[in-house]
Amino acid sequence: NRSLPVRVAGDMSFTSISGGFTHTCALASEGSTYCWGENGTSALGDGTTIGRLEPALVSGGLAFASVGAGQSHSCGLTTDGVAYCWGVNAQGQLGDGTTTTRPIPTLVAGGHIFQQLAVGGLHTCGLTSSGAALCWGENVDGQVGDGTTVDRPDPTPVAAPLTFQQIVAGGSHTCA
Repeated sequence: NRSLPVRVAGDMSFTSISGGFTHTCALASEGSTYCWGENGTSALGDGTTIGRLEPALVSGGLAFASVGAGQSHSCGLTTDGVAYCWGVNAQGQLGDGTTTTRPIPTLVAGGHIFQQLAVGGLHTCGLTSSGAALCWGENVDGQVGDGTTVDRPDPTPVAAPLTFQQIVAGGSHTCA
């Protein structure tokens, strides 16, 4: 533990960063995605369950425009708006229609094109270019916004006749 800021190991420059519960992911200025920290849940996306003290390259060679880290999963949005997620999937937070843990980036189901992703504790949300919000994963507190408390393993439209400009996800809630 450190009580003062310390430099992340390696000689990389990052353009954005996202902190999860016990891991961190960042986009490097040269276009690659790296994650580090606890990895027993495969949240680092490097195909292993080995914790990393230094940034580890996310597998798959995808170019992400943004990346987000949740409690035990991570997601990235490609430059063309396609969402991929990896890590624990017990509540469907990867959005691939299953509850199978994935150690590498896995395509989110439905063929949606997103302009923004919001990665919460055990759920994820995406905002389309038309302003529609879709969420998936744990829904015990209604954080998917579909009017139920049923977990959703697929992107599910938020039950609001509104268009949104931005979306954020917390541990067990979502705001747009």
